[in-house]
Amino acid sequence: MAAILSSMNLAVRAGTSTKAGPSTPASSTRSLTFRNLISSRVARSTAVVSRVQRTMILKVRAEYGSSEPETSPTGPLTITINPNDPESFTLGILGDLHIDPRDMENTLEGREHFKQILKSSPKPFLVSLGDLGESKDCTETKQLYAGTTECFHKVREFLDGFETSYDIVGGNHDLEGIDEFMTDKENLEAYLRILGKETPQFMHEVAPKTLVVGLGSTVFRDAPFTSHEVFVDAEQVAWFEQVARDHQAADGWKIFMFSHAPIIGSALRVLQENHVVNGCCWLNHNDSVSSKKFI
Repeated sequence: MAAILSSMNLAVRAGTSTKAGPSTPASSTRSLTFRNLISSRVARSTAVVSRVQRTMILKVRAEYGSSEPETSPTGPLTITINPNDPESFTLGILGDLHIDPRDMENTLEGREHFKQILKSSPKPFLVSLGDLGESKDCTETKQLYAGTTECFHKVREFLDGFETSYDIVGGNHDLEGIDEFMTDKENLEAYLRILGKETPQFMHEVAPKTLVVGLGSTVFRDAPFTSHEVFVDAEQVAWFEQVARDHQAADGWKIFMFSHAPIIGSALRVLQENHVVNGCCWLNHNDSVSSKKFI
């Protein structure tokens, strides 16, 4: 359901495999930057922690070499974090929650696992990638649950329960309260108000010169092609372009940008079949201009 991505500077104990080569001894601890450890796919999506661990181990091997490289490393990964490092931080990333009020047991159990990690980690921050409620009749009202006032209150209660700072990007189901709200504008207003957001987008400095940025989908009923296209409006795009101009990599800034859908060109080749049946799976898929601005 989710992955914990921790710190800009991680000390990774590479010798967890029984086949560690001479350049990655079992007792060694290597310090690597975040970008050398986490692939963009893991950073965006809903990978479990074990997948992140394997990614880290493989990246360690690629960085430092190994006489016997492995494609399927086994064993636990040890991450040593210096809590006194001012650049250390922790991101908890939640994929599609699709909360169903009739079935909360596993959802609440998963939250408790997350809380244990976040509470023991430096400067924790949580990002929810949208699709907050189940797109079904969960309340015996013959109405979809996703995108409703009741859904937003339930999700707010759930996310507050993590007891750490968080923010949300809207997904393709989060303005789906079509039986309660007549317009996207009304639905978006309720989404923002109940979830404590001022705008669909967000920006937080989680560590010195390290930004976490989110862009949310704002169109459902008014979508010109398909209501389930994840569409970031022009105002958010202009805002993000200004954020990028104001926080240059040359000045030491790092920006992690989150959205519900991946950008065109990200090389994830299975989403056409798995995301939505009409194939509009990429961010601003049908806008030939704005869809390419994220590349």
